[in-house]
Amino acid sequence: MNTFTLTGCALGAGGVGVLGYQALSSLMNTNNVWHDFTLASVTNDRVAGIVEAMPAEFLERGLHYLAYDLPLYQLLLAAGVAFFLFGAIFRK
Repeated sequence: MNTFTLTGCALGAGGVGVLGYQALSSLMNTNNVWHDFTLASVTNDRVAGIVEAMPAEFLERGLHYLAYDLPLYQLLLAAGVAFFLFGAIFRK
């Protein structure tokens, strides 16, 4: 296993962990703090400067979607799959 594959496995496990925690807390009928868990909520909205600094409108819209609209577990799972595929492609 190379570094890409290990990173993909770690990101995938993180995504499954966040999704499992969200599912468990919603089943327990608690005040679910992780309900709207995005990249911006994790970084305390520090990504706002990066999103607003994009020179092109389509880049700004894309990063805004990734940071504010896409749930964190989906972002982690997609990054995990991408790194896992990179590891399969660039295997030595």
